[in-house]
Amino acid sequence: MSKNDSDIDQQNQEYSASKLDVVADLHDKAGTSTPTTTEPGKLPASPAGEAIDSRYIDEHIGQLPEIDAARVVRLHNEIMANEYKIDSRQVAKKLIELESALDG
Repeated sequence: MSKNDSDIDQQNQEYSASKLDVVADLHDKAGTSTPTTTEPGKLPASPAGEAIDSRYIDEHIGQLPEIDAARVVRLHNEIMANEYKIDSRQVAKKLIELESALDG
């Protein structure tokens, strides 16, 4: 396995772990505890005895964007090697487009 493949595998593992963090965060925001044990298809009750709405959690997980781990690793390596070039004209153009969209 090459170093890049190893980096990509590590990024994918970290991304998967971050999805679990999102689930835990959603449980907290929903006023529920993070599940410790579950029966298939069921989530445990909160400390207050209220059932957890798994549809709420599924809906929010489904809204998470897909991340291109290979691109993230490539960009990270370019930035760390001071090889990433910023096109200031393109940045300015996008900022103007954003401002126009917000005003219009």
